[in-house]
Amino acid sequence: MNIIKKTILNYLVRHLFKGFVPEDIIKYNKGEFTYQGNIMSESEVDNMIKTLDLLDVNDGYQYLLKDIEYRSYENLFLKSKTEDDMVFSKACLFVVDLLRKRKEQLKVQYEEYKKWKLTKLS
Repeated sequence: MNIIKKTILNYLVRHLFKGFVPEDIIKYNKGEFTYQGNIMSESEVDNMIKTLDLLDVNDGYQYLLKDIEYRSYENLFLKSKTEDDMVFSKACLFVVDLLRKRKEQLKVQYEEYKKWKLTKLS
């Protein structure tokens, strides 16, 4: 990729699109989930996990992920004409993988959260 193009792209992403800061994401730390810097209530955490569980049984969501994955591979191996096409296809595959892994990570953290709540109540 052209060095000037990379430099401009990095500048734009870093300085103009500062949409998210670390406090904006879901975090788990010692029995507390936080989102946008606020501690989530027990019902908010339960609702979040129930919604994530629904994604597992939602055929449409699973089909959509598979479709995106297939189209990304197709674009990467068959249709890409430039390095940018390949990078974009890899980025799409990364997003699909990130969605799957983060969902599983949140479920594991939820199990720790429940154990922590039980020990706190005892």
